[in-house]
Amino acid sequence: MTYTIDLFHQIVYRYKDHVVVADFTDLWPQYNVFNPARQWIGCTNASNELSWKSACRAIIENKPL
Repeated sequence: MTYTIDLFHQIVYRYKDHVVVADFTDLWPQYNVFNPARQWIGCTNASNELSWKSACRAIIENKPL
């Protein structure tokens, strides 16, 4: 799964050459994490900015929460 950018899918965060794309098509945004090769490596639907950013960093660093 690779990502595409449009009105409902926006890049919201970059960390260590990884990209986080917010999917606004549902009631709550879902944050999908992609590696530099544009492959999906995980996602979170945390509710506030600090929690989804820390969850995305944990996904990127491959650390359990």
